[in-house]
Amino acid sequence: MRQSPAMSRNSSSYVSTMTKAGTMTTRRRTAIRRAVHGVLWAHLMSLPASAATSGSGNAQDYVYDVGFHVRVVDSPCVLSSDSENIDVDMGEESTRTLQTNQAGEWRDFTIALTQCSTETLKDVVVSFSGKENTALAGRLAIDSGSVAKGVAIGIYRADQLLPLNGKTGQIPLFDGDNRLDFRARLETVSVESLAAGSYSATAHFTLSYQ
Repeated sequence: MRQSPAMSRNSSSYVSTMTKAGTMTTRRRTAIRRAVHGVLWAHLMSLPASAATSGSGNAQDYVYDVGFHVRVVDSPCVLSSDSENIDVDMGEESTRTLQTNQAGEWRDFTIALTQCSTETLKDVVVSFSGKENTALAGRLAIDSGSVAKGVAIGIYRADQLLPLNGKTGQIPLFDGDNRLDFRARLETVSVESLAAGSYSATAHFTLSYQ
């Protein structure tokens, strides 16, 4: 889904889409896809003004106003093309491991930023949003049509959980290239309800420059 970038007086935000899919039997893959967004947007509105009679009879011309509202966003960084479509190989997990350890192996992924300039905006804050698992707070729920059951996805920065709809602290930017490193893992919601199979999940991440 395309969303317009929002920018406050001293910050700018961009929203991207992250899609995860795979299987929990012998192979699981997680795909992260970023929706393309523009930095120039316009809002079109029509406001009824007045009706003027033209010619004879009952014919009327209706006059409307058209207003254009444009915001040009000065983004300090460019998202690397390598980060537009990211595949995170979640490897192989077994239900026995998920029963014993309550979680699968760590899998790393990176949001890469290039051509950064810290002349005006010097930090970035990252937040993830999506459908939260109701039984395991802060974790991304797998889609209802998934075959796998009893699991959710945890997204972390280092060893710190990044709850859905939460935010990282301010991450300092450097001129040039920057790497925003994250980790994800499959986590057990309920041992009793564990079931192997394919799954999918979708989340969004927002980069807010400050």
